[in-house]
Amino acid sequence: MPITCPKADRVLDFLDELVHRYGFPNHIIIDLSSNFNNHEFWEYCENSGIDILYVSVTHPQANDQVKRTNGMVLDALKKRLHDIRNMKGVYGSEAILPANIMWKSPTVEQYDEGTAEQTRRLDIDSLEEARYVALVQSARYLEGLPCYHDRNIKEQSFNIDDMVLRRIQDSKGVQQLYSPWEGPFIISKVNGPGSY
Repeated sequence: MPITCPKADRVLDFLDELVHRYGFPNHIIIDLSSNFNNHEFWEYCENSGIDILYVSVTHPQANDQVKRTNGMVLDALKKRLHDIRNMKGVYGSEAILPANIMWKSPTVEQYDEGTAEQTRRLDIDSLEEARYVALVQSARYLEGLPCYHDRNIKEQSFNIDDMVLRRIQDSKGVQQLYSPWEGPFIISKVNGPGSY
């Protein structure tokens, strides 16, 4: 993830933000630029058990590899966050991450056993309703999807002696640069709507 402000103290703030949101990383890949060359950064990583790996700025293959790796990490984090957000619908309550417990987030700080049990029972009672509402919304969406898709489609009818092209249905053995159409064909007979 790129750091918008290249100051050394900003690196620690950014790292803290990452740890609060996603937990401690196993390792960090850096390029030994000046924003990583400070005692506080190295001490923070050492105390947190984060391994530091180096990449040369003048080695473009390694830089591309870092970009690909960072992209894969971001994709994995997005999927994980999406799964965590969906836990309420599956399990009836939201997930508490280990980082929330470690850093004493407001959710953890304001936890009360009695209120939590009452809220849990209320959530269990309303879970079926929440699933039903989600099902209705999904059905509404799927019902409107064909209308949205077909809104720009105009019915076209052909007459005898019109020239038309036909899309090649089976593209096996056809090279990529060839046209996906065959023809032109001349309409000789109109059998019915959409049939020539």
